[in-house]
Amino acid sequence: MTVHIIGAGLAGLAAAVALVDRGIPVVLLEAAPQAGGRCRSWVDPVLGLIDNGAHVVLASNRAVSAWLDRLGTRAEMVPLAVGGLPFRDLRNHADWVLAADVRALRDPRRRVPGVGLSCYALDGVRLATAGRTATVADVLGSSPLFETLWRPIAVAALNTPVERASAALLRRVLLATRGHISPMIAHHSLARALIEPALRILAEQGAQVRCGARVSHLIRRAGRVEAIGVDGAEVPVTTVILATGPEIAGRLLPGLPVPTASHGIINLHALLPDGVALPGPMLGLIGGTAEWLFQRGPVLTITVSAADRLLDHPADDIARLLWADVEPLLGIPLPAATRVIKERRATFAATPDLARSGPRDSGLANLVLAGDWTATGLPATIEGALTSGTHAAAAIR
Repeated sequence: MTVHIIGAGLAGLAAAVALVDRGIPVVLLEAAPQAGGRCRSWVDPVLGLIDNGAHVVLASNRAVSAWLDRLGTRAEMVPLAVGGLPFRDLRNHADWVLAADVRALRDPRRRVPGVGLSCYALDGVRLATAGRTATVADVLGSSPLFETLWRPIAVAALNTPVERASAALLRRVLLATRGHISPMIAHHSLARALIEPALRILAEQGAQVRCGARVSHLIRRAGRVEAIGVDGAEVPVTTVILATGPEIAGRLLPGLPVPTASHGIINLHALLPDGVALPGPMLGLIGGTAEWLFQRGPVLTITVSAADRLLDHPADDIARLLWADVEPLLGIPLPAATRVIKERRATFAATPDLARSGPRDSGLANLVLAGDWTATGLPATIEGALTSGTHAAAAIR
């Protein structure tokens, strides 16, 4: 049996590595020129090596942890907020460092200024008892912590406006942290930490990886996939994992329920002059347009999630708008070397009514589904993609 995997993002790569580890031959087909999907890196002629976005993972992410161990790249990920999560409120210039460990919230210096511990406890109860149809704004909108904590955390985690975002999904994300939020980011690049080592494993195990191979259609008969159309040829198959995004999955499998609503993410990368830096590698901003700042070497990345309102603006206008929030912090004008990256359909909309398919819900006996949009119980994250890939591989016997 050879398994053909359509899509070489993290879900497809995770499935492929899990299968070759079991001695199952794999053919991995990717339409793009490179593997990695949204976790891609490239060399910009001015900025140098950059990732398409500031993809943050948590040390508590079990699938990410297992993936790093399998790849041998745990040292490629570095902590962003050892002493807690730093924030600045642009409205009143207040600064605080939020405790990364829930137990440290007993210390008033590790909480949002002016908010007592009882408020955190009450919000925790509200979130724990939220119904399946409730949004984050429904449950937490009246909290004194809504603007300074819940909105930025929820929008970053779910990439969905809080007025539409699922409170139940936010609850699952927070429970998965086990009371300790410890964000990490790739020290060198996403490619070196998460992608390139996987491709080396696949090559060593004899797997075929074909980039630039676009799958146009599936040939089905009697409830099975007999062949797939790849670049004008029909390739016979025995077993298939469909590990694409929801749009392509829906096109290849008409009638498959897939998420259709999505939200965009915008990242501005800027090359800082020598001697200019954030106080630390990460900073959350409250009350502006820019939401999160990340610095890796001389490159500063500004991230805006659920950024649909900005997507149609010219890149230069976006850069100036975001830098207006950052200039008072760094004291320099917008650098000449910048790059705005728009991901128009970055992730599915994490709404309460979202219906998600499981690995075996394709309706075809020999086709398994993977992708962060499938029923992982997680938002569209690196953790969700890796989880889906390992689940898809486990579904193949």
